[in-house]
Amino acid sequence: MSSLRVLYIGAQDELFNGFIPEELGLLSELEVLALGAVFNFDAKQEYYSYRSNKMRGPIPKSIANCTKLWYLDFFGNSHLTGPIPREYSQLVNLEYLSFEQNNFTGSIPSELGNLTKIKYLHLGTNALEGEFPVELASLSELEFLNVSTNFLTGSFLTVESTSWSRLEKLFIDRNNFRGAFPRAVTAMTALTIFYMFDNEFTGGLPENLGQLANLQVFDFRRNQLDGKLPDSLNNCTQLQRLEAASNNLTGTLEPLRNLLLLNSLFAANNMLTGTLDPLRNLSLLFFLDVQNNMLTGTLEPLRNLSLLESLEQQSHRHTEPAEKPLSSRIPVCRVQ
Repeated sequence: MSSLRVLYIGAQDELFNGFIPEELGLLSELEVLALGAVFNFDAKQEYYSYRSNKMRGPIPKSIANCTKLWYLDFFGNSHLTGPIPREYSQLVNLEYLSFEQNNFTGSIPSELGNLTKIKYLHLGTNALEGEFPVELASLSELEFLNVSTNFLTGSFLTVESTSWSRLEKLFIDRNNFRGAFPRAVTAMTALTIFYMFDNEFTGGLPENLGQLANLQVFDFRRNQLDGKLPDSLNNCTQLQRLEAASNNLTGTLEPLRNLLLLNSLFAANNMLTGTLDPLRNLSLLFFLDVQNNMLTGTLEPLRNLSLLESLEQQSHRHTEPAEKPLSSRIPVCRVQ
């Protein structure tokens, strides 16, 4: 067993329900240790939350002795507990590291900033707390970062810039982050997906948000952001889904005029003004929710958006002529 290079147990559900043995640290040749339910070596395969194992207790510090590891995964055991061992910073060859869907507690070890080869770092769906360690901002190979669904606090990034030029997917949603929008994000020009919803961010969106020209999904609903949508948002021409609901946004929808790939727009429960005219040419739009704003005018701009197959207002189907003035409650448009 001392020459073992790959250990993958797969999805065993209740059949794997014990503790992870300290003796794993004796496998000095180990390169892949996959104790989660899915072997997701390229970080792009879809996984399913119902697939799991049931190992429990703390994870062994001795795994830090397996310095040839490039893949280490504890995904979906649910009952793994205790802090993330700081000793894992010795695993300098790691490219993939996942603690997802467990019950790890304590803070994110700042020592993980030593993992200079890491591409995929998944800390989501645990009980981690404290601030996001600034040391991780130097991980220049990072392509995927998920810290969602924890109890993290602070302002997420306290530095003006990071080394995350390759970062494509960033998930910081469902935490207790607060303060201004993390401006260092606007320099992450490779970003395609950014989730920051269900936090306590305040202030306005940065004027240079349009630098994220590759952004496809941007979700910042249920924060306390205010001010206008920045004009530069028109430069995010790859954007397909925009979720801005339940903030304190003002101004018009004009910054969305050029987003011709946009198929879903959620902007309900804000203080937006103006008309729906900026949406006139968004021919791929199939879901629109702008309820509870201060929009005015008529529904005429939506007339030629053929993918908006139904038009509902609250619980009643809207059958009035398109010329009817809009009230403070705007209909939800959705595919049935």
